[in-house]
Amino acid sequence: MRAVSLSRAVPAGLIVLITISMASALVATSQGTGFVERRLYILAVGEAGGKYFGVPSELVVRVGPGTGKVFVSAEPLSELDMQASARIAALVAAFVAGVNYFDYDYYVEIVSNSTIVGGPSAGAAMCVALTAALLDEPLNTSVVVTGMIMPDGLIGPVGGIPEKVHAAAEVGAKLMIVPLGQTRAQSLATGQVVDVVQEGQSLGVKVVEASTIYDVLRYFGVKVREPPINISVELPESVKSVMRSWAEDSMKQYSDLVKEAEALMNQVSDAYKAQMLDLLRQAADYAAHGNQSLDEGDYYSAASDYFAATIYADEAVWVGKIVAGQATINDLLSEAKSAVDEAVSKYESLVKDRFASGADASYVTVLAEVGRRVVEANASLAQAEENPSVPDLVYIKWRARSAIDWMDMLDAINASGKFIPVAALKTTAFLMAYFAESVASYVESLTEQSLTSVWTYVDEAKTLADKDPYASLGAALLASARLSAAVNQAFSIDPKGVADALKVMALRAVSASEERGIEPAVTVAYIQRGDGMFEAGRYGDAIAFYDLAVINTVAYTSMIPVGSTSSQTTTPTSTETPAAIMTTTTSPTPTVSRPPIVTVVAIIAAALAGFGAGYVVRKV
Repeated sequence: MRAVSLSRAVPAGLIVLITISMASALVATSQGTGFVERRLYILAVGEAGGKYFGVPSELVVRVGPGTGKVFVSAEPLSELDMQASARIAALVAAFVAGVNYFDYDYYVEIVSNSTIVGGPSAGAAMCVALTAALLDEPLNTSVVVTGMIMPDGLIGPVGGIPEKVHAAAEVGAKLMIVPLGQTRAQSLATGQVVDVVQEGQSLGVKVVEASTIYDVLRYFGVKVREPPINISVELPESVKSVMRSWAEDSMKQYSDLVKEAEALMNQVSDAYKAQMLDLLRQAADYAAHGNQSLDEGDYYSAASDYFAATIYADEAVWVGKIVAGQATINDLLSEAKSAVDEAVSKYESLVKDRFASGADASYVTVLAEVGRRVVEANASLAQAEENPSVPDLVYIKWRARSAIDWMDMLDAINASGKFIPVAALKTTAFLMAYFAESVASYVESLTEQSLTSVWTYVDEAKTLADKDPYASLGAALLASARLSAAVNQAFSIDPKGVADALKVMALRAVSASEERGIEPAVTVAYIQRGDGMFEAGRYGDAIAFYDLAVINTVAYTSMIPVGSTSSQTTTPTSTETPAAIMTTTTSPTPTVSRPPIVTVVAIIAAALAGFGAGYVVRKV
């Protein structure tokens, strides 16, 4: 066996996009007691004098006993975004491998003939190598991959793929994996859209698409147990009971508020009456959806819709009361403040009395939801006090009350018996926020999207890291989910297909939670809400909720290893392999259901020349 040598020195100029990986001849070695190593080639697209070409760099990962630290080294330098990508790759690898993220340390090293190494799009390569190391599995050395790894396990879009096909052929690859929808991609050299499949055939490289990390691992021949696709997810009866009470209480509150608003209409001018009628129409629309969800037994969706209906109806009431002279804005401010104070007091007492040092894994899923809602309501109130308005104060009041409702869930779910300490919560929150911050800057610079909410939750997660680990985690997970949803929607012409793929990942997430003994109440609730949005044709909203389901689960379950369960693996079979690399390799034959084939990503060519290149090597 031999390692493929670098065939071309890196010239001065911009070096874009590294995310193709290729296993070197050194499949695995021990690096100290209990450490396993994997080596991959990562191929950049370099530019000199207006010409683009592939430039190999070497990725080395080592995994061994530790405490969840990720060490990143690049010779000579690395940028922060590459470090964020390495951390997410490690977290997803731990989830896929079914181990506790905090039982290992992860060493990621990139050796490049350049001055600065950076970018988020080497994630898929890193995740493959780290997963193989965690499972002590060999890698099919005839396979290469290019793509980001997102926290939801999807393979994110990249650019420069036509150049990378040539780079793949240069190092002897027979199979190249690209993100779903990118078999037609823009050449950085010519600006033309290239059929990458045909280009690969002319070079002796077969090009295939993959949507998830599971797809990629199959091609590399890594035997990994995939959580089954549980198509009949159900909430426990105790959880259903709580959510049904939320829905029924909100339905009654909505009904009472509508009656109050209608009585006030006789006391206001026609202009204000029209405003109130418009608010009640919006409330009625949500209530109608709530009625349907309630009839179907989807209590979380019903509660969410009635919650929205209640807010609009209450807003109509307060417009009427203030205009009719029955109340002032300060009265509403006082009511909102009272609701927030109650939520903060109950939450702080709850954490102090029961969860100061950490919490059972099943309870963490709920505490993150409660903490985030309390913090949001409190922060929003502080802003609203400076410039109070009816819509803002009404929303704050009901947001605080929803946080109190969520506290009831703690008595409805079953404990897993697996404790997660505060330190682990802080680390995971920081990791998720760090990645969201890194990738969000790329998305904003190359699209017209404004990711204000992502930045808001990133800042919130960082600010709360030491003060409130539960709220910090909740904010970080929401930031990551909204980022993933934004990327999926920005670079896709088939949001329905994206939602389909994410639904499959979410259903696997339910199984992953159950295998670790964690009550997946929050995950299932998000899936059901996503289903409702999907059926209504609101695919963007469905993507957001499915993303929340997956990312929440990846974060929680990666802190808890899989228990003793029956194994379900991917079994590789022999296939053609370049003799110069190794004598026997494998190609994947899945033994479990695969995600539906969907057409997901149609890349905005000009944007991806930079965004897809995400993994950047610069020569100074």
